[in-house]
Amino acid sequence: MPRRARAVTETDEFEPYLDAVTRSGERTRLVMYVVLLVLFFVGCGIRDFDWPSWDEQRLHVMLDNYGCVTGAGPAGGDCAQLLADYADQGLVFGTPHGGDAAAGNLQRDLALKVYERRIIELMKKDLRGYALEIPLFGVYLDGNDLWLVSGVLMSLLLLILTAHIEREFANYEKAAKACPNDACRDLLVMAQIFALPGERRKRLSLAWQITFIALYSVPALLNLYVVKSDFEGRNYAFNVRMIGADWVHLEYALRIVTVISVAYLCYRCYRMSAELQAFVVNLHNSRFPRAKEIAPAR
Repeated sequence: MPRRARAVTETDEFEPYLDAVTRSGERTRLVMYVVLLVLFFVGCGIRDFDWPSWDEQRLHVMLDNYGCVTGAGPAGGDCAQLLADYADQGLVFGTPHGGDAAAGNLQRDLALKVYERRIIELMKKDLRGYALEIPLFGVYLDGNDLWLVSGVLMSLLLLILTAHIEREFANYEKAAKACPNDACRDLLVMAQIFALPGERRKRLSLAWQITFIALYSVPALLNLYVVKSDFEGRNYAFNVRMIGADWVHLEYALRIVTVISVAYLCYRCYRMSAELQAFVVNLHNSRFPRAKEIAPAR
């Protein structure tokens, strides 16, 4: 018995447009996920390098407390509390009451060596933190240059993201012009996850816009914070002593250029995303004819 050929619908003929829109949306989201990942590591790097970092503060406190554990400092209430805290960790710097003095001295010497070892390891960890190694190429990057490199990298990623959003928007416009019915319109709307048309969008409109503004502002704010930190008197004087005033001014100028570039591209990404959201909402409210079947050719 011959099988009856299935009637071709307008929706079937629209599928290539829907596929193009779906693929462009997936590419846009992939680039956005990469941008978020880079922002996460940049934020962690800023928190680790910028003053006051936990390691630097911890080292500063341990060096200040060294006088207490060696007995060279005044035996005040703070030292007594500090020694009690270390005793809870197993580091006993004093001779126990009623105990053997020789054994107590050995125990104190061992605790002092452990404490000194902690300080040395913390210093090494702090110094290693200034060098970023790229294992694949065997290249080292100093932490002070990381912000300039990350600013350039973020500019490139935002430029790519802007291009993908523009392409996605253009694909939506072409697909909307070729959309023949309500079914195709619904498929187009469902392909966009960053727009919530209809009643749900009305309820979440303010929070949704604030979230998008914050999302696209983070790259510019992080880079601006780095530049602001560099211009502080303490950091500026240190940089001048390390590499000289001319190189410092050149690097600061390059960082300002990257911040301006990142800020502009952040604005471009936000504007294109807002326009795409508005377009999807308008498309959702549009009305098209009902789907029609096209008889198969005989």
